[in-house]
Amino acid sequence: MKLRSLVTGGTGAVGPELVQQLTAQGQDVRVLARHLPATPLPNVDYVCGDICDAEALRLASVGVDTVYHLVAAIHNPNPSKPDEYHRVNVEGTRLLVNTAATAGVRRFVCFSTISVYGHSGGQAEWLTEQSPLHPDTWYGETKAHAEQIVLAARGMESVVLRLAAVYGPRMKGNYASLVRMAQRGLFVPIGPGNNRRTLIATHDAAAGAILAATHPQAVGQIYNLTDGNVHTFAEIVQAVYAAWGRSAPRWHIPLRPVRWAAGLSELAFALVGKRSPIHRGRVDKLTEDMAVDGTKIQRELGFVPQITDLNEGWRKALAH
Repeated sequence: MKLRSLVTGGTGAVGPELVQQLTAQGQDVRVLARHLPATPLPNVDYVCGDICDAEALRLASVGVDTVYHLVAAIHNPNPSKPDEYHRVNVEGTRLLVNTAATAGVRRFVCFSTISVYGHSGGQAEWLTEQSPLHPDTWYGETKAHAEQIVLAARGMESVVLRLAAVYGPRMKGNYASLVRMAQRGLFVPIGPGNNRRTLIATHDAAAGAILAATHPQAVGQIYNLTDGNVHTFAEIVQAVYAAWGRSAPRWHIPLRPVRWAAGLSELAFALVGKRSPIHRGRVDKLTEDMAVDGTKIQRELGFVPQITDLNEGWRKALAH
């Protein structure tokens, strides 16, 4: 009998790639999404509903062997209010875990994030799965809470994957903004760009998840899922520009005056009841140091990332 997999968030950044890889392996796939995609994938069963819709989760979990839980509140338009992060990332995960266990799901793969670590603070060593968690955003904090819910679940085999920053055709957030600005030659480097970053391509994120869902040694484990390298932000910018056939800027603006200007912008927008498009939180995210070790899943499960070269990865990402 063919396995049936449920993918929550199957229309996001990683979900479509995961669904395609699962169907290519001959699996029956069901996707839970709030809305049908503009172009539904063939031979995929869609259930429309919110992650906190108990009836939608019940219908989606019937006859399922494996759950890949990708749904998350990541880019809240008002990050100063944590309610939506908690509703989706914590309570949605709790409801899905309980529903899946009741439905007899065998394995539950939870997509988490390296944001649960906070940042590495420029230390020489890399963060590992044993490093203490110091999330500095509501997203990271609520995902850390979701991890605890998944690992404490009874009656199912649970795995937590802490994904590095994902890049690919459907990426969102700061890297999507970087791509758009680089395409127009408008990106302004802040700081020298020697802060470290950890990435993974969508293809490898999906492949790593499927491996974690099928490997017996993965049960009850937490794995960082990365491309196996740590890159400087300047190297990433250069690769993005090269993918557009452009040369990256050779200059940069010092960090301190940019943060000062961003703070003034925040104050000015606050006076009229709006949120500044340029704020210190965004500046800090662009310049933070995030070096994460992804060798545990390679060593224990034999995961081998296929896209490790930045230039190749960004060319493939932007080709779409």
